[in-house]
Amino acid sequence: MPANASLQMAAALIAGALLFVSGSSSRADGGTDSPSVDGQVTGSESLAALDLSCPNCNVILLNIELLRADHVGLLSGSTDSATPNIDSFFGRSIVFEQASAPAGESYRSNLAVQTAMHAFHYDADQSVIDKFAKRGAKALPPEEARKMVAMLTRYPTMAEVLKENGYHTVSLNQGIRAGERLLLDRGFDQAIEWGRRNTSFRDTVADLGKRLSTADGKSFILYRPEGLHPYPYYYPPDRPRVIQENKILYKYRPRFGRFNVTFNVALPQPEQRKIHRLIYRQQLKYIDEELGKVFGLIKKEQLNRSSVIVLYANHGSGLGDNGVHRLAVSYQSCIHVPLIIYHPKITRQIRVSDPVALIDLAPTIYEIVGASNIPQSDGHSLIRDDSTNKTDLIGRNDIDEYIRMDNMKLIIKNAVQRELYDLRVDPHENDNLIDSLPSVARRLEAILLARKIQLLQNAPERH
Repeated sequence: MPANASLQMAAALIAGALLFVSGSSSRADGGTDSPSVDGQVTGSESLAALDLSCPNCNVILLNIELLRADHVGLLSGSTDSATPNIDSFFGRSIVFEQASAPAGESYRSNLAVQTAMHAFHYDADQSVIDKFAKRGAKALPPEEARKMVAMLTRYPTMAEVLKENGYHTVSLNQGIRAGERLLLDRGFDQAIEWGRRNTSFRDTVADLGKRLSTADGKSFILYRPEGLHPYPYYYPPDRPRVIQENKILYKYRPRFGRFNVTFNVALPQPEQRKIHRLIYRQQLKYIDEELGKVFGLIKKEQLNRSSVIVLYANHGSGLGDNGVHRLAVSYQSCIHVPLIIYHPKITRQIRVSDPVALIDLAPTIYEIVGASNIPQSDGHSLIRDDSTNKTDLIGRNDIDEYIRMDNMKLIIKNAVQRELYDLRVDPHENDNLIDSLPSVARRLEAILLARKIQLLQNAPERH
């Protein structure tokens, strides 16, 4: 089908499917909601009304792999928060309550966030990516390797854009699904790679501290550790074990408290879920304590007066929810992630309740620092008042894809199984509405198909 015909078909699909959401206050289920203040911010003013320009600000991104939004006290409202240091440091920040990752797996999400392009542009299977990341181009047939490199390098990264705008760029990465193994070291003046097996989370924090202490001029620092990685788990040092040995089987490496979890087959699913959460919470408390050192250093060096600091996660973790113990799915456990922006001009907490896309992070940073020569992307700035140009909340993994409109979310698994959820009343996706609201599911699926056609047909070439 010619490109123009495909685009016309996509436009027609969207126009037809969107008849049921005529107006900003409409919902996919046919009901209506009262808009929040300015349709976006649960406060007295919209982000667009604020002067958030900061042309000489440093940009520090803290990408905490597998950090779930509902386990951050600032987002969950828990009175027994496992993240008191995060909650305190980001107390006067912009808190996006409903940020959606572009994928529930590392490689697609990292690529999508750093390029502000939807995960549908990155269509290689995880198994093929793993071969490439572990052994390089030689692991694939020549033509497949060429296509892989072309896919990975097609779109400019945040580091490339900020480097062109006078930033000194530093990447601190752990693991093979980002950094140089995924060709995401492009645009960095320094690209530090940590091994997962021989570098503890405490080591990564110490290295980040050194970079912060020596930051000179405008700096862009991307920090991505894997301290919350579930397979293997890392026991925090000097802490008692939270589970009994007879409940799991594992290989333990004492130096870094590293072990691979394999549950006893006789252990009931609810007990497995409980254990996952116990281990995760202990890890998270340790990570929060170590990040407290980073926050203290930032204040000591007065970087908080001249830096935009972002806490986010490229995806979450199943932790037994919906029967998922790992990740790489489109359930909220894996795609509902924290997105919190500290800005030196913000003097109070601003909470944004509207759903937003994580791929909007790069365009938002570009607008804050006043970057020029911005490449075309699928994302849009979150601080621009442009309600007609919002980023689609869509994403994909190897086995599924999703679309969210307002509170209605459709997941399509293996192209045949469909699940529909109303996140307003069912945030943990326990009540599948596919049989009771089939028309809503069909509309959402039509919109998702049309969006995919549009974004793939309109994809920019490498500039």
